[in-house]
Parts: sequence; C-alpha cells; structure tokens
Amino acid sequence: MSGLLLALGASLVWGTADFVGGLTSRGRTATAVMAVSQTVGLIGLSVVLLVAWRAFPGVDIVPWSLLAGVGTGIGVLCLYQALAIGPMSIVAPLTALAGVVPVCIGIAGGDRPSWLQGVGMVAAVTGCFLAARSPSHGVAIQRAGVLYALGAAGLIGFGMVGIDRASDHDVLWGLELARATSVVLVVALALAVHGQRRLRSEVRPLKPVATVGVLDVTANGLFAWASTLGLLSVVSVLGSVYPVMTVLLARIVLKERMTPTQGVGVVAAFGGIALLVGG
Repeated sequence: MSGLLLALGASLVWGTADFVGGLTSRGRTATAVMAVSQTVGLIGLSVVLLVAWRAFPGVDIVPWSLLAGVGTGIGVLCLYQALAIGPMSIVAPLTALAGVVPVCIGIAGGDRPSWLQGVGMVAAVTGCFLAARSPSHGVAIQRAGVLYALGAAGLIGFGMVGIDRASDHDVLWGLELARATSVVLVVALALAVHGQRRLRSEVRPLKPVATVGVLDVTANGLFAWASTLGLLSVVSVLGSVYPVMTVLLARIVLKERMTPTQGVGVVAAFGGIALLVGG
C-alpha cells in the first residue's frame, strides 16, 4: 500500500509541476525552462546525496540511469512544448499513455496485478484519454500538441522503466545519474538554440522556473521509491495519471472549460486510481 500511495503522491506532484512548467513555458521557450529547472533539480539532488552519502552501487546502475535521464529529460521537454502551444486540458492527458510502456514491460517480466487492479489500469488510462478529447480548438493546434504529447508519453514511459531498474540498485544514485544525463542533454540543446546571453534573459524571473525543478525532482524521487515497493505495472499507472491534476489546475486557475466527455474522463481516471489502490 505504501508504494501505491507514494506513486499517487508522485503523480500529484508531477501534475502540478507540469502545470507550472507549461504555464511558465508560455512566453518562454520550453528548452530554456527545462535547462534551468533540470539544473535546479540536479543541485538539490546533489545536496541530498552528499548529506546521505553512500557508496556508489556499481556500473550496472549506469545504463538504466542513462535511459531514465534521456527518457524523462527529452520527454518532459516535449511535454512542456505541447503545453505551451495547446490547451493543457487537451494535450496533458495524452501523456498518461506513458504508463502503457512500463505496464507491458512489467507484465512481460512477471508482474501479476489483481483483476481489480487490471480494471483500474484500463479505467485510469481510458479516463485520461477521454479527458484529452475536445472539439473546441483548432485542428492545427490539436495536431501539433498531440504529436508532442504522444512523443512525450513514449519517452517518459521508457524513462519510468529506467528509474525503476536504476532504483533497484540505489534510489539516490539512480536519480542523480539520471538527472545529470538530462541536464547535459537539455542544457546543450538550449545553448545551441539560444546562446548563453539569450538563455539568461529567457528564464527571468527565475523563481517559477526553479519551482518547476524542485517539484519535478520531488516527483521523480517519490516514484523511484514507490517502484522499489510495488509492482512496476501498477506503480507506473498510478504515476502516469498526473495529467488529471494538470487538467484540474487548468480548470481552476485558467478557467479552461471541460466538455462532458472530459468530465467523464476525469471521473473514470479517479475511479481507476481507487481500484488500483484498493485492489
């Protein structure tokens, strides 16, 4: 149960981070936001690792950490780009499909969820997909946002697998190596696109961008911890319903309207969460 609650907590924090990150990316570029937020997260993780120092677990952790860093780093970059160009209530829920990748890998590896949890998985992912449906926006915006969101879903899904496998060796070292990988990739991309001077101007004011980094690394830590306590196939679905939180925040803060179909999707997603936790 503790692993499921940790995964749900990760989902809530991720959803909040994505809302703030998407909002912050409007008026800035997603690469600039990611470069700073990921760096802030890496600094925070490094401090934690120094305080709770432990021996390096060995080279076997490196490939999985690299997968986690590339998947989550580039995946979240695609997500922020999608959130910046389209309505959050449309593009965010599509990234719940990220859970499909670790679910398939987990079941192939021997995970056996209960039948209630199986129903919960289907309800949660279907609910997030329904929450993404809206006829009220232009086709061009929908297509661009959907493409970025689907790319984000696939990358984040493989990133989740990397986090899970790296955490089997050591949670803190896995997160540190993964975040260092994503920082190198995103900062290099941001400098190539913007240059150092423009990058500095893009991220001012710094506080909201830094907040995204703190939230994101906290969510990654919660998910990594959860993955050591529960089945990957179940934990990953709970961790991937974060778009529901993003949609709700968009509804409350930005007053984005939800269609009846989106409302049904949100309810179905929460029902799926209840079955996953209770099953």
